[in-house]
Amino acid sequence: MSKIDPKHRLAVNYYLGGLNKKASAVKAGYSAASTKDVFDHPNVRALIEKRIAKQEEKTDMDREYLLGKLQEIIATSAGDLLEVDEKGKADLNWERLSPALRKSINTVTVDSKNPGGKYAKTTSTVKITTADRLGAIKEAATLLGIREEKKTLDLEDGLIAVLTQRRQLNNKPDEG
Repeated sequence: MSKIDPKHRLAVNYYLGGLNKKASAVKAGYSAASTKDVFDHPNVRALIEKRIAKQEEKTDMDREYLLGKLQEIIATSAGDLLEVDEKGKADLNWERLSPALRKSINTVTVDSKNPGGKYAKTTSTVKITTADRLGAIKEAATLLGIREEKKTLDLEDGLIAVLTQRRQLNNKPDEG
């Protein structure tokens, strides 16, 4: 691709920024009548194709990165730290803390209590909260195209549709 004219580049910037071709050409300083000539120019077409390909590549990388992070969250569980002995006593084994689990842990709270008394044992309760696994599954499914995001019906549009339907039913002539 040879050097592109600055006005052509500006038209492409406006176009890829969301304006239609005519508005982009006019905003870049061309007449509305020359829109076709501007966007049919080989350098302009090449620049648009190059920028779109670059954006798609970036989107794919971002998508793959996000999927990888979501998969880490989905695959981890605080239960992986539990170790249960033959008597059924559970204990936390921090040596089992994988890098993925470490990243998915939001908080660790340790609460120690001593009920008092000469022979009373101090007990500790450990509470571990991790990232939302179900939420991560839903997000991954959406990114993969397996699940569509919920679409909410605009209340005003829904109300208008119901009223229109009732009006049509009320204005029907009686059959019989």
